[in-house]
Amino acid sequence: MITDFGVEILSEELLKHKIVTFLGLYKNQITDAGARLVARVIEECPSLKTLKIGANKITSEGGKILAQAIQKSRTIFDVGMWGNSIGDEGAKAFATALRNHPSLTNLSLAFNGISTEGGKCIAEALKENSSVRIFWLTQNEFNDEVAENFAEMLRVNRTLTNLWLIENKITVQGAKFLMEALTDNTALKEICLQGNPITSEEAEAFENENRMFF
Repeated sequence: MITDFGVEILSEELLKHKIVTFLGLYKNQITDAGARLVARVIEECPSLKTLKIGANKITSEGGKILAQAIQKSRTIFDVGMWGNSIGDEGAKAFATALRNHPSLTNLSLAFNGISTEGGKCIAEALKENSSVRIFWLTQNEFNDEVAENFAEMLRVNRTLTNLWLIENKITVQGAKFLMEALTDNTALKEICLQGNPITSEEAEAFENENRMFF
C-alpha cells in the first residue's frame, strides 16, 4: 500500500523528468496530503493523460485540490476518482473543472458520497462541456431531482455517450425525466440505472427505449 510518504517520493522522481503519461495510484492509503502532491504532478507534467486514484482516503479537501489541477491541465483525458469521499464540495470543484475543459473524456466520480447539491452542479457543468463522453456516477446519492437536472442537461449536451447512474436513489419518476430528454438527444448511447429503486414492472414502461438499462 502506498501512503502519502510514498507519494512524496514518487512525485519527486516524476517531477525530475516530467514525462509520465499514466499515473496509477488506486487502492492505496493516500489522503488529502498525498492528493496535494499528485496535483502538483498534474500541473507540472503536461504529458500526463491518465490518472487513476480511486479507492483511497481522499476527502472533499483533496478532491478540490485535484479538481483545480485537472482544470488547469490541457492534456489529461482519463480520470478515475472512484471510491473516495469527496462529497458535494468535491463534486462542485469537479463541476467547475468540467466547464469547457478541452480534453477530459472519461471521468469516474463513483462511490463518493455525492448527493443532490453536488449532482445538480455536475449536471449544470455538463451543459457547457463538449469533451466528456463517459461518466461514471455509480453508487452516489442522486435522487429524482438530480435525474431531472441530468435530463435538462441531455437536452443541451451533444457529446456524452455513456452515463452510469447505477445504485443511486432514482425512482421511476426520475427515469421518466431521463427518457423524455432522450427524444432530443441522439448522441447518448446508454444510461444505466441498474440498482435504483425501480421495480421490474416499472421498468417495462421503458422497453421501447433501448438506450436505458435497468
